[in-house]
Amino acid sequence: MKRVIALTVAVAALVALPAQAGPPIAKQLAELKRQVAVLQSKVGTLSARNENLAETNRELRGDTTALEAELGTLRRHVATTSACPVTTPNGSNPPGVAASESGGIHGNGRLWVSIAYDGVIPAGKNTLRSDGSIGTKFPWWRGDFGELKITGVRLDGVAPPLRADVPSGYGTTGFQASGIDFPTVGCWEVTGRAGLAVLTFVVLVVKV
Repeated sequence: MKRVIALTVAVAALVALPAQAGPPIAKQLAELKRQVAVLQSKVGTLSARNENLAETNRELRGDTTALEAELGTLRRHVATTSACPVTTPNGSNPPGVAASESGGIHGNGRLWVSIAYDGVIPAGKNTLRSDGSIGTKFPWWRGDFGELKITGVRLDGVAPPLRADVPSGYGTTGFQASGIDFPTVGCWEVTGRAGLAVLTFVVLVVKV
């Protein structure tokens, strides 16, 4: 675009030259006009492509929003028709997290967790591990001082305890990343502890 403007200015300057300007000037003027026309054509083509891409992006965002809404409805249906008492996030706000960003977060004023997949965790390609376990991430926020410890048991059947990965480097309070691997599908009760704070919630791991 800057090049088009520069060439346009150059053409305007040459047009303003006296009429007695010789053939070399006229030849340069013609060449500049040709280059401006070519660049303007390219700019028009790129603008049209950009508009098409923008429209495609809008359509994709709309499709994604619709699919997420359908998936959320399906998860709520599974949660309400199952005997598993899946925890509904209460939207409690951990320190530093705005109310508009607290969807999916469950807490008690001292310890908070973002419950993955609205509490209905699919055993699919994004969560299935090579050993058959189902794993996903659970972000936590600690109001009390202390290292986060996570335990959990299956409520509707016999299974080994869940495995939790709590990486170091997050200090002794505030945000803490974690990953939880569930050995099997089923109804799982998860408990997090940090200092004297304790938070328990229930998720349903389902085969898809």
